[in-house]
Amino acid sequence: MEGGLVEKDNLFNTSMGCRMSGGAMAVGEGVRIREVMSSPVITVDEEATVEEAAKVMTKHKIGSVIVAAKDGRPIGIVTNDDIVRRLVSKNLRPSDVRVKGIMSHPLLMIEPEATIQEAAERMTRHDVKRLAVMDPDRLQLVGVVSAADITRMAPMVFTIASEYLKLRETDEELKPPPLAGYCEECGEWSDLLEEISGKFICKDCKADLYREV
Repeated sequence: MEGGLVEKDNLFNTSMGCRMSGGAMAVGEGVRIREVMSSPVITVDEEATVEEAAKVMTKHKIGSVIVAAKDGRPIGIVTNDDIVRRLVSKNLRPSDVRVKGIMSHPLLMIEPEATIQEAAERMTRHDVKRLAVMDPDRLQLVGVVSAADITRMAPMVFTIASEYLKLRETDEELKPPPLAGYCEECGEWSDLLEEISGKFICKDCKADLYREV
């Protein structure tokens, strides 16, 4: 099973502030994700066809749609780019392909109270243009934030995020925080996921995996 991932710590922490001077840290530092995100969240079932998803996106005038499992868990995202790269370019018929076959996953998430700096850093590190916004108390999706949403508010924030990533490559203090989200093996929420063989799994599933070996 696929799920969504959210980092458990402030990405732009105080150690970064010691290394980036002047107004760099001020770019977007007071702007919260809830202020720029799109809401409510538009979803489609994982068994929906790409044609159905495209109609939903057109109806709501959006560039992406969240894919939900049968139990309602968000498990991925389909964007206009996904449709072009994975469908149109291969001459596949939208009515013949399920969204679960072309969606991007796992779904990367961020909390509504996080800053747009944090979102920009996460997008840059994972090379994505959108993040799902998850309410950590209710474990409920409350919105979607895109790179375009952020750059409209603070055009320089992605440049700062790139510089921060370069610092992380050489500074042990700036290691990425742990990821929280739905385990891709059991589907349960975990505050500490680990990537094993290309899947993000919880501690219990990791233990089961090693017992089987």
